[in-house]
Amino acid sequence: MKKAAINVCSYCAQGTVEEWTVAASQSSLANIVHPSDCREKYVVGGTLMKMMDNTAGISAIRHCKTLTLTACIDAINFLEPVRNSEVMFFTAWPTFTSNRSIEVEVTCEAEGLQARRRQVANAFFTFVTLGDSIVPLRLRTVDEERRFKEGLERYVARKEQRQKLQHQTKRTLHSSLSVQRQPALPKSAPVELSRVMVPDDTNPHGNVHGGTILKLVEQAGNIVAMRHCNKEKEGKNPVITVLARVDHVDFLQPMYVGEISQLQAAVTYTSPRSMEVTVDVWAENVRTGTRRHTNTATLWYVAVPTGGECKASTKLNPVSVPLLKGLSVEEQKRGQERYERQKRERLALNEKRRPSVELSYYPHPDLERGTVLASQSTLANIVLPSDCTNNYVMGGTLMKMMDNTVVICAIRHCRAYVLTACIDAINFLEPVRNGEVMFFTAWPTFTSNRSIEVEVTCEAEGRRGRSQRIASAYFTCVVIEDQAVPIVPLKLQTEDERQRFEEGKKRYIARKGEKNTFEFSIYTYPTHILYVMKFVQSTAITLDYSNLQALDVALLYLFTRGRDMHKEDVTVSKECNSESHISTLNSAWELRLIYSQWKQMNGSSGII
Repeated sequence: MKKAAINVCSYCAQGTVEEWTVAASQSSLANIVHPSDCREKYVVGGTLMKMMDNTAGISAIRHCKTLTLTACIDAINFLEPVRNSEVMFFTAWPTFTSNRSIEVEVTCEAEGLQARRRQVANAFFTFVTLGDSIVPLRLRTVDEERRFKEGLERYVARKEQRQKLQHQTKRTLHSSLSVQRQPALPKSAPVELSRVMVPDDTNPHGNVHGGTILKLVEQAGNIVAMRHCNKEKEGKNPVITVLARVDHVDFLQPMYVGEISQLQAAVTYTSPRSMEVTVDVWAENVRTGTRRHTNTATLWYVAVPTGGECKASTKLNPVSVPLLKGLSVEEQKRGQERYERQKRERLALNEKRRPSVELSYYPHPDLERGTVLASQSTLANIVLPSDCTNNYVMGGTLMKMMDNTVVICAIRHCRAYVLTACIDAINFLEPVRNGEVMFFTAWPTFTSNRSIEVEVTCEAEGRRGRSQRIASAYFTCVVIEDQAVPIVPLKLQTEDERQRFEEGKKRYIARKGEKNTFEFSIYTYPTHILYVMKFVQSTAITLDYSNLQALDVALLYLFTRGRDMHKEDVTVSKECNSESHISTLNSAWELRLIYSQWKQMNGSSGII
């Protein structure tokens, strides 16, 4: 029997919400920060921008009911750093629509183990459709009308700036004949990155994803900023650079699979504690020799000292950066003007710090800790070609997203880092196709002293707004041992939550019973003989040492790790009854001591 999802704020817009409104098109994304997302403990700015682009793109698709492309980005201000293992929350909603474009505001917040939610970044993304006109945004509140008016002012300013930039670009391209032959690279660009665009880099249209380009832009900018700050230090007191702001970015032309992206980055201005980096992006077709200018971005970095752990609540303390030499008086003056402008905008933003629209997909941080509502977690993701085989989402990709959503939910409840211990059966009800949007919702159903069970569901929504259930499962997570934090008991507030808790308790008892008798089979090399490992917790174990190989020992150690085994619980076959072997089996951990004795033993089979 298909059970209805728990009655909490759903990640998908509710069916009762009026179409074409802000509430119907709002989108959110949550993501836990992994080491692969970080550079020197801090989240890479390019990774954060890519996630912001994904969230804003989902909101645009939900409103337009068709695929969209990123056209430009207004200034992105990075207000505070995000550190490894924190949880990031992205929320996006439309603020303005014209006949062919839609502006989406997106904010990013971060939350550590202490549950202090803080705003990290915000920006306005503009998307365009390919041929389809956009339904006007229906405004329902005074706040939405005010945001729409401000969006109209930005739209007019962007249109003028884009026309001016395209005119300058065309004139430059024709004068250098760069559309026919590749020009010489500017000598002033100390850093150039090149990479072939592959299918994994594309959006559902088949063009290179805007978030991918933003990530490459930040990589190039960070390299040149780091070199500038450390070039005179000779390895003494090195610093790292952290992205503080990205000025307006226009996507002038698309980039395609097979083309080579070339990014040229240079430091163009320095203030006492920050530096401006300009990055030009080019797309090169190596078969025709043509080269197109696709983007220009201006990034502002600050330098911070390396080493030492920083608490999540501690703000960055920027240090001074070396003065950029060789600028003319005019270049210095223009750079100072750009610096003062971005400084004014950042100060104005800090004073404003407007909250997101009233409808939020994330539980309010003031909710009572330990309740289902306070721990609920959600995640949305647009399906890209790299997620698919034969135009359908790969099962592994879907399961990974389900696991990410579950872990975020478990961390929010436990306030400690957790590991996935087991997964109940996952039933895939419907396929998900390229270009669709997936919504994951997870909430706790049962807690014991050391484990937490989380139910997670996945729904998919096509461009026409029809939502359908894709999969559901129960995940069990445990707190990492070195933290030894008891899990807060789940506080049940409704009859439905109590019923789910009792069902979870039955599953918990059943899982514990299954662990009493466990069988594990594996093929080993080079003989490819099947080894069967069986451990009955209440029964003694018999080991045949004469037939054990080194691989058997390694498997035995991993399998019995953490279980207490004493020598009186172990009997040895008559082929090898040495007391030295028995005496070393005081616990599972001591299997390592006899590994060297077994390593040299030969035999074609080993059964445990």
